[in-house]
Amino acid sequence: MYTVSTSVKLSEGDKKKLERLQALVTIKTSKKVTQQEILSKLISNATAEGDKFVDKTFESTVPMSDDAFQRILSLTSDWKVKTRWEDIDKTVYGDARSTTPRTNSKKEKTKPRE
Repeated sequence: MYTVSTSVKLSEGDKKKLERLQALVTIKTSKKVTQQEILSKLISNATAEGDKFVDKTFESTVPMSDDAFQRILSLTSDWKVKTRWEDIDKTVYGDARSTTPRTNSKKEKTKPRE
């Protein structure tokens, strides 16, 4: 198995929980397991559960309640400035991101081919 070395930052509390989980697995299985193995198994199990994992773990935020959605919408205001999606993309992503050909809103007259 090919592994890539990556650092994951954990809070002090989560690091202690991971160490306790490592000790529990070691006691129950009589095998020394690394924290990397534990995290790998947790990720595999969460991925296999898919939607169940998301619903169970993040049920308070997914999906957003109607009340929370309305609170977010209330933060918006109309500045009476007309914008086009192309302008927004250019501002957010820069010129390189704009791959859609721009069209003139007025119909351009095309010259017949000779």
